[in-house]
Amino acid sequence: LIGGSFGLMVVTALGHEKFGALALGYILGALCGHWLHGCFRRWSERSLKRQLAAMTTEQLTKELYGPYCAVTISRLEELKSRSEDIEKHHELLLTMMESDHAVRRQIGFQAFSKFFPEQVHLLKGYYALGHDRENLETCRVKITALRQNGKRNA
Repeated sequence: LIGGSFGLMVVTALGHEKFGALALGYILGALCGHWLHGCFRRWSERSLKRQLAAMTTEQLTKELYGPYCAVTISRLEELKSRSEDIEKHHELLLTMMESDHAVRRQIGFQAFSKFFPEQVHLLKGYYALGHDRENLETCRVKITALRQNGKRNA
């Protein structure tokens, strides 16, 4: 909206018709907003990667198991790039996917999907974002079944 309004002001200042200015303004605004978002995203990803690269493996693992780890995937990617065994964090992701908090379940599911894609089919029907008690119990049943399946295959 801000980008569209800015684009509208620029195009109107150039003397175009109002309707054409509105359409062109929003298109220009959307393009500028998309470009700025991309710049910010790349900058923040690089900053995070530099920060994680400076940490020791022990620090990364400690933060990964902290109660408020929101960038689980980035930490696991950094550990994997250091040739660490990601399999030992399997249980952490399963525990996150059973959390009472929907956001933590979603973060856990995204990380699980990325690092254990061969097991995702076992979670058919898992819906991490539901807040009701019934959905939470369904999530826990799916995770329990996945754990039992993993123990049989071990």
